[in-house]
Amino acid sequence: MLESRIDSSLPSLSSSWPAAAREIRSCARDAGRDERGLERCLRLSQTVIGMQSNRNVSLSYANSVSAQGDSAGAAQIERCVEQAGFKPGAMSRCRDLADRLLFG
Repeated sequence: MLESRIDSSLPSLSSSWPAAAREIRSCARDAGRDERGLERCLRLSQTVIGMQSNRNVSLSYANSVSAQGDSAGAAQIERCVEQAGFKPGAMSRCRDLADRLLFG
């Protein structure tokens, strides 16, 4: 049951956020049949899915900032996203940064 819930998050992540999909797969592989470990992997999966929108918008805005001629701002957003990893609060701050740089 837990394995199928974890697996259900992987197809969309594999195309939109491959590093997250790899992390979740690795977590599940390491957990094996251990229920506590699988629950941790499921929480990670749910966390990643919850923050995917902020990540996608931030990267999209980085492209728009770059198109407006601010390559340094775009690079700042991209670094922020990379450093945020799988931390929702950090990714939310990246979205805020992207909003500020794109919309002023």
